[in-house]
Parts: sequence; C-alpha cells; structure tokens
Amino acid sequence: SYCHGHGLTCEETLRRRQHEGYCPDMTATRERPTISPFARYIANAGPKRGFWRAAMGLGLILIVWIGWTALVLWSAMDAGIGLERPGRGFDPGTPLALAVVLATFGGLWGGVWLAMRLCHGGGLGSVLGPRVRSIWAGLALGLLAYALSVVLAMAVGITPTRTALDLSSWAVWLLPTALLVAVQAGGEELLFRGYLLQRLARGLRHPLIWAGVPALLFGLLHYDPSLPGVAGVLYVATTAMFGLAAAVLVWRTGALWAAIGLHTGINLGGLTGIGIGDFLAGMQLGALPKAESERLLALDALTSLALLVLVCSRWCPVRAPQR
Repeated sequence: SYCHGHGLTCEETLRRRQHEGYCPDMTATRERPTISPFARYIANAGPKRGFWRAAMGLGLILIVWIGWTALVLWSAMDAGIGLERPGRGFDPGTPLALAVVLATFGGLWGGVWLAMRLCHGGGLGSVLGPRVRSIWAGLALGLLAYALSVVLAMAVGITPTRTALDLSSWAVWLLPTALLVAVQAGGEELLFRGYLLQRLARGLRHPLIWAGVPALLFGLLHYDPSLPGVAGVLYVATTAMFGLAAAVLVWRTGALWAAIGLHTGINLGGLTGIGIGDFLAGMQLGALPKAESERLLALDALTSLALLVLVCSRWCPVRAPQR
C-alpha cells in the first residue's frame, strides 16, 4: 500500500493527503444547523396534521369545555352554591362562587388533551412545551403590568372603593383562588396561544397569521356590550394586544409557560386586588367605578401596548433559552 511503500503510518499518510488537498480534513467538526426554540415547539406539535384534523380538534375542545362547564355549574347549583344576585342574574359575588366559575375552565385542559391525542397523535406536553420555570418570570411580568394599570388609574384621579369582603376571608381563599386562576388562564392559553397558534404556524408561517388571528379572536370574545360608550371596543383592543404579547413570549421561549404566567399574573391581580365594577368581585378588595370604564380601559390599552413593546424589545425580562 501507499502507507507501507513509503514507510509511513496510515495517520501520517492521511495528514499528508489532507495537506496536499487529496481528501477533506476528517478531524474538522461540522457545524450543526441551529433550530430556534419556536421552530422546535411547532415541529413537536404532534405528527398528524391537516385542516380537517384542526377543525375536528377545535370541535372536540368546544364540546368537552361546554360539557365540563355544564357539569360544574349544575353540581354547584345542586349543592346550593349561589351563582346569582337578586336583580342581577348570573353574578358570582362570593369567593366560593368565583371558584366555581374559574373551575369551569378546567374543561379547556381536558379538551386540548383529547384533541391532541385523537386528532394529532400528540399529548398535552406538546402544547405546553419545556421550560416550566419560565412561568415565574411571566407571572412577575403580569403582576407588574396589573400594578401599572392601577397606578395609572389613581394618577388620573380614579380611586377605588373598599368592598365588603373581610381580610380574614380573603386570606383563607387567596391560595385556592390563585390556583384556580392559573387553571383558568392556562386553559385559555392552551387554546389560543397553544393549540390554535401551533395549528396555524404549521401551515401559515407569517406571524400576522399565527400570532394575529388567535389574538384577534381572543379580543373579540372579550367584547362586553354592557360597557358604556367605546369601553367595549377598548376592552377588545386591550385583550387583543395582550394576546399578541403572550404570543411573543411563546415565540421567544418555544413554550407556553411564560404566557400562562403572564395571563395568571394579570388576572390574579384583577380578581383578588382592585378591579373594575363589581362583576366577578367575589375576591376583590377594592373596586373602581364602572362609570369610569372608558377612561380605565383606555389606560389598560396603554398598559397592554407598553407590555407588547417591552416583550418585543431587547429588555424583555423573559429570556430566550440557550440553543
């Protein structure tokens, strides 16, 4: 052979041929293509895809959620838990009644799980993604956004009034309510920034589609015709911008946990701290006047816009994982 004929070892021959250009450097390491956390999140959204599967999955989610909600509400009424107030109809004005309403959103968790198993060959983990710890950064950001909205309201002269809830009852119910708020917020995120976002991103890669469509639907479903003036439209804008901010966190982290934390923080503040009016006020310590809804929701819209700008910037406190 060439090696033995020239008195060279095979290793020396390989180095000589590499130097002379006969063969590539076998010791060089090839750079592996990097995959972004978001691309990995979309790729792991179950092996089975298709429009009809997504439509069937959404139908299953809706059926499970409606069935679970009916079961929870019927059980509550059968147990004598008051979900109405005289002259106001459905209005959970006690901590227990609020807990019942929040528990109905558990059906979204079951619905998404069933849709993933039956329609896409995946599981709930495919929608939630990794990096569970990012929920805490999202929670802190949500509480900060809520605090900013309250500070802005007080800065323009809108002051809350103390509710009738005593502090001892509030303290007893705070932890169960916080857990149920996480169930409620997590259920909505599973549907809008999880299942729906993944389905859209698999077929339509533009962010205006996979982020914008779920955010717009989320905003429209929060329209409240009972709000005065343009407050209902402002509420839609506020929640739609929040939906975009939550989608950005999913894009940054490649998981749903930070968005769940963000949603939980904002809702936890509004339901257990100071809220607008007295609907769903079973755990509120203070209430801002509903007559000021237009100004309050305009301030909330500014807060949501600031939140969106922050998560899109380099100063976003929720960091993207190392690739």
